[in-house]
Amino acid sequence: AGRSRRVEAAAARSSEPPGGSRRVKAAGSELPGRSRRVRSRRSEPPGRSRRVEAAARRRIVMAGFKVLVTGFGRYGNTKTNPARAVVQDVQKLFSLESGLITDSFSDLAGLPKPDVDVVAVEVPCEFFACLRVTEALIAEHSPNAVLLLGEYPGRSMITLERVAINFNDATRYGLADEAGVAPQGTPIAETGPAAYLSTLPLRRCVTDLRAGGIPADISGDAGTLMCNHLMYGVLHHLATTGAADVPAGFVHLPALPETAALEKNLGMPSMTTELCTRAVMSIADSLAAAAKAGGGDIDVAVKSRLLV
Repeated sequence: AGRSRRVEAAAARSSEPPGGSRRVKAAGSELPGRSRRVRSRRSEPPGRSRRVEAAARRRIVMAGFKVLVTGFGRYGNTKTNPARAVVQDVQKLFSLESGLITDSFSDLAGLPKPDVDVVAVEVPCEFFACLRVTEALIAEHSPNAVLLLGEYPGRSMITLERVAINFNDATRYGLADEAGVAPQGTPIAETGPAAYLSTLPLRRCVTDLRAGGIPADISGDAGTLMCNHLMYGVLHHLATTGAADVPAGFVHLPALPETAALEKNLGMPSMTTELCTRAVMSIADSLAAAAKAGGGDIDVAVKSRLLV
């Protein structure tokens, strides 16, 4: 009786549609790791396969970690914004399509090869327009982190902002944006909270920058111009669109040497474009390292000497 059933089963298999067996084989070949994982669960000690899979996930986080960097262009009395110069440098370092570093530029500038993908874009130096453009970039690129850049003349080092407030006031600086708009005492989001804290790992970033020989600090005042405006707006956008887990924040750069060399600015601290670009690459790597460690910041004291 058993023999006849085996014969019937073999006959049934031979009568399958011509593509049937091939589809089964193809399905198996598309998932080469699946059968190995199944076998490993049977033969490996409990918990080992889970550790292996967790390590693989961490490698994926590092390999595919993407940072969106935005930088403002000229504004007010600043004709050459260091944020724009850094964006242009990063665009030379990376192909926006493939994320591949440009070797010739790397040799020229001596910049280290980052372990992350960076998309760098200049945004308009205009209230609300800069926010709309950045929101569109977030939707387009789905970054793992968002880094916003701007200039803070008078500061001597890289400063990562801790807080953004729901308040626009350009008139206190005697400045308007590039569209001629100068809001005074207006909210960024009508129904938004009074402030948002940066979601970047500030202590890790500053510690890594200092270890790399780049002067840096944490700031508690992003001002009330477009830098604060964009930082608050992006954090509000992420918080209200289900993406609050995407780290985001603002980094202020010192003025460029050519700005500090102007007679009216003599004595102003400055920093070269190359060093500013190194700082941004360091922060991008710090963000990826924080993600690999499970998110959050390091629990260390970061002393501050920020005077402006």
